[in-house]
Amino acid sequence: MGTADAFMIPNTYQAALVQITPIRDLRFTALREFRYKNRIQENYYRQTLLNENPLYPRMPDHLNGTLAFGLSGHWHGLHSSAWFYHFYDLANLFYGTVHYGAPTLSWDVKPFADFQYAREWADGAQYAGPVDATIFGGMLGLHSPIGTIFAAYNAIPARSPFSAGGAELYNGGFVSPFTQQYSADPLYTSIMDYGLVSASQPGHAWKFGFLIHPLPQLRVKYSYSMYITAPYAPNVDANYLDVTYSPGGFWKGLSLRNRLAVDHSNPYADYHGTFIDDRLMLQYAF
Repeated sequence: MGTADAFMIPNTYQAALVQITPIRDLRFTALREFRYKNRIQENYYRQTLLNENPLYPRMPDHLNGTLAFGLSGHWHGLHSSAWFYHFYDLANLFYGTVHYGAPTLSWDVKPFADFQYAREWADGAQYAGPVDATIFGGMLGLHSPIGTIFAAYNAIPARSPFSAGGAELYNGGFVSPFTQQYSADPLYTSIMDYGLVSASQPGHAWKFGFLIHPLPQLRVKYSYSMYITAPYAPNVDANYLDVTYSPGGFWKGLSLRNRLAVDHSNPYADYHGTFIDDRLMLQYAF
């Protein structure tokens, strides 16, 4: 349930949030969301992004929102979090992550490893169908004074197909009510306009890339990713380049950013050729 703030108007929520830190480095979060406004809506509604998705034609206009609990903490180089989401009449979701930063090696190189796991099952009226899905993933990389290199993997195992409103959903029905089709999910292999969650299909994905700072004012990120979802959807491979320039000095707070994705066989581009998505972003932090 993020802001998906790659656009001028982010996703926003009407909700109650409580955070407690009973001891140092341990935080408990409780959340009750009532209404939601995605970036193209004028007001808040008792809906989710699934109301805008043609794969879910049974979705009512008045849902009961979301209840969520989270626990996060860190100890030395180990950071972990666990979340439980109750999307009323849609699904229940358990989501957990673990990050480990190893001790620094020679030449100030620091290895790291990440793991994520999600388990989701249907709830109540099951407006998104009989959800039954598992997602897992991992990422390995090296931090250094000049940047980071990484390799990541995610998988959604296929389950028996079912029909929801006439649409065959072969991935066991995994749903992400506030990120699906916005490609704003936290999977390691997602990019700005595609990923396994937005594909709404089972399969697995690989992503390789780097993040460097060739100049203090310049940040460059590149990745190559593959999404293997055939025969349910065309396999997609994508190149992604993200360049940010922050001049500093008198212009402190200003950043110019360009994000470019070149997807081959993206099924949501209305053709099976090459889909080019280029976004120029200007930001000023007052």
